[in-house]
Amino acid sequence: MEASLYVVAVLVSSGLAVSVATWLWSHDLDRAARVFALMLSLYPLVGLFVVGEIVATDRTLAIAFFVLHAAVVAVIVPLWFLFAIRYTDRGHWLTRPRLLAFGGLLAVLAAIQLTDPIHGLVYEYAITTDPFHHVAATPTPLFPIFALFQTVPYLGAMGLLGYHAAVEAPAKRKRTLALIVGFLPPLFTVAGWNAGVIPGPLDGASNIASAWSLAFVAWAVFRYQLFDILSLARKRVFEDLRDPIVVVDPDRRILDVNRAAVGTFPALADADSAKLEERLPPIVEDDTIVQSFTDYGEESREFEVSISPLVTAGDTQGYGLVIRDVTAINRQIRDLKQQSAQLERFASTLSHDLRNPLNVANGRSELALETGDLSHLEATLDAQQRMGQIIDDVLALSREGRTIDEPERVRLKPVFEDAWASTATPSATEEIEPDADVVVYADPGRLQNVFENLIRNAVEHASPTADDGATDDEPSDDQPAGRDATGVTITLGRHAEGFYVEDDGPGVPADERERVFEYAYTTEETGTGLGLAIVDAIASAHGWSVSMTEGSRGGARVVFSGVDIVEAGPEAVEEVPGVVTDGRESTG
Repeated sequence: MEASLYVVAVLVSSGLAVSVATWLWSHDLDRAARVFALMLSLYPLVGLFVVGEIVATDRTLAIAFFVLHAAVVAVIVPLWFLFAIRYTDRGHWLTRPRLLAFGGLLAVLAAIQLTDPIHGLVYEYAITTDPFHHVAATPTPLFPIFALFQTVPYLGAMGLLGYHAAVEAPAKRKRTLALIVGFLPPLFTVAGWNAGVIPGPLDGASNIASAWSLAFVAWAVFRYQLFDILSLARKRVFEDLRDPIVVVDPDRRILDVNRAAVGTFPALADADSAKLEERLPPIVEDDTIVQSFTDYGEESREFEVSISPLVTAGDTQGYGLVIRDVTAINRQIRDLKQQSAQLERFASTLSHDLRNPLNVANGRSELALETGDLSHLEATLDAQQRMGQIIDDVLALSREGRTIDEPERVRLKPVFEDAWASTATPSATEEIEPDADVVVYADPGRLQNVFENLIRNAVEHASPTADDGATDDEPSDDQPAGRDATGVTITLGRHAEGFYVEDDGPGVPADERERVFEYAYTTEETGTGLGLAIVDAIASAHGWSVSMTEGSRGGARVVFSGVDIVEAGPEAVEEVPGVVTDGRESTG
């Protein structure tokens, strides 16, 4: 009765091994998984030979079955070590000479075991019936040397997996621990058999115990997609690219990350099975993985995301996300666009703006030579001064329009206040909306220049005396309702995509609003129209867009969009300094 139960248990465990090995082999697996499947396929052979040993009535035949299953077991343990090498990404250890030596070692171990009844180097054989018929093999003094070739690979494999889980691949820790736990029962089985607690042939007991191990590992395969998605991801992207890579399942649970991902996004460390949006929020919008996003950390960085479906057996089991830092590339693109715009502006200046004063200077100089009237030289000098002013303005525009390579975290409010303090505004009123005290990524010096130009422009063109000839004591009849007659009110505010500066002056006609940022646009004969052109150039250098609309109180509103705003609470905002002016840091 005991023998029958033992045989049934061995056969059931062998059938389970066949099922798992067949399932693994039927999928698109990498080399590590194929070694694992090959190792499992040997367990049914062990089970059949153990059953043959138990049911054989002839002593010689029983011993023959014993040496057969012992020979197969001698091969399984080294294969377990080979699998651990592959699984822990140490395939480079397996050079061709080493593989040949490894195969030779397996052949020698199997040959020694198979021929042991002849030379008796490993066991001394006898037949026992306690508790049922089987071969009782007593180890010889040379047995520890033979066993060393099985003990060392087994412990080495467990050590590799343990180190891999603890140090090298935290994101794969649960899957690796599943493997370790799954292969502990054979160790306990050997200890129990040596203690006399487990009856029958040792290899039979190990075969039965392995059934539980294989069931546990099979659960890990299905639950954590141990060999399918991770193997494909490593083969397709992990081993070929150095960019941050994240592997997720269809529900966006993180299955694996590479070292570059953890180095770029520290929140991905120990993120096994966590939702992607919990560890890297900008990459997910409306339950969809985006193709580009901006990370607002110590510095603003721009990323593009390549999404590769990972398919096994015709089904999408997850996605490999390759995240590329395109900050430098995008800056170069913006720089090239800005340089191209500057070249066009310079060409226009040379062909048009400089031509008029040059013609005046040439004409008046010729008249002075022909008539001897030196009064013509005054006009010549005026024209030359005009040309010098244009040249200086274009050079200033060129300097301000250089692309911002390393923007800083800057608070809008103190920069605006410093610009106000440095601009002559005796008759103007400053107003800052509460929600405008935010942090943006910008060059503080050039951002202050933007505000100075906008404040100066509003004071010169939007105050009552600038456009209708009225004095501070005599407001004009067409002055906008609610406007302070003593001067213009200039307001800094925020909108969804950036910020704005507006005044309550007469505003700009709708058909003129697109032209006000063009170089040389001015309503005064003495001006060069540089102020708003510089504002546009600095905005473009930051990667922002600028436009003009009607203000909330009828004046002009200059709107900046595409601004990287740091969404932070009041406490975080207070920690970010303003711009440094004259050696003094503005505190707002």
